[in-house]
Amino acid sequence: MSQRKQTTILDINDVSELTPKMLKSCLQKAGERLRFHNVLLNSESRKEIVGDFFANFDHGLSHSQAVWNRCQEIISQSSLLWKVAVEQANRVGRDGNQARQALLLASIFHDLGRFLGFSFSTHEIIGAKLAAAINPDDTGFANVLYNLIIHHDYVCPIINGYDFPFEAVSPLAEIFRLADKTSNSPSEEIRRYYEVGRRLAPDKPLFKPDIPAEVRFDFTNSSPAGKDMLTWFLLLFALQSTDFLYGDTRDAYAYWARGKKEALEVIGDLCRQEEYLDGRTPTEPEEAMAVVIRFCQKHNLIISA
Repeated sequence: MSQRKQTTILDINDVSELTPKMLKSCLQKAGERLRFHNVLLNSESRKEIVGDFFANFDHGLSHSQAVWNRCQEIISQSSLLWKVAVEQANRVGRDGNQARQALLLASIFHDLGRFLGFSFSTHEIIGAKLAAAINPDDTGFANVLYNLIIHHDYVCPIINGYDFPFEAVSPLAEIFRLADKTSNSPSEEIRRYYEVGRRLAPDKPLFKPDIPAEVRFDFTNSSPAGKDMLTWFLLLFALQSTDFLYGDTRDAYAYWARGKKEALEVIGDLCRQEEYLDGRTPTEPEEAMAVVIRFCQKHNLIISA
């Protein structure tokens, strides 16, 4: 089958090539097609969104670059899975370069919904629609982008309350989800969670010992947003290699997850650090770390191989 020409208004080969002007053009194009959020149709709002994205270190341009870099690592280390991904792309008239381009664009757009004011639970669909809308003349490529992003933040049944729809998983989507989950080391991820929490909710305690385990460990019936920062940290420990479908991605995640034991120590370090911040209640590091261990024991989770 002949390869179709990819039609996108964002023609780059690396996240580092993205400019504010390019991203504003994408937002304008998406807004014209979707009109699902008026902020996209306002020039000043687009300017603010793009400025925030480029300046943000936890979900903005820096994170996009890290995810794209990780995608490329996975491709080089998982040659068999990548071969299957390219074969699937070939069956719908795409090639390996276009598959890479889809991963690149997904790296940029997957968290962009956060900068439009959407929440953890709704930003996926906004990012997916944005990415799809910048490719109006190629519905096949738009659908590939949509599917890469729509489930990228799924963790596991313990957190989400339902099984991942594995029948909807493509090798390309699996590569992207793994890249997003492992673009930093486990220790760096914990620190990133902490910095995000301090930025968005500066008054939220790092650890509230009086939260009952049955409340803290219940993610399906209550949001972690109203708890403490430690509850968010549990998401990193909840995800396991068995939550991925393919052998290559399971092995890659298991290798990355060897750093979870060090991440647990980082939680203790953050507790000690908090003791020196004005207005913070001193926290016993061992008590906070013990909560993580009890959570893992409750769900038979492996902290470190």
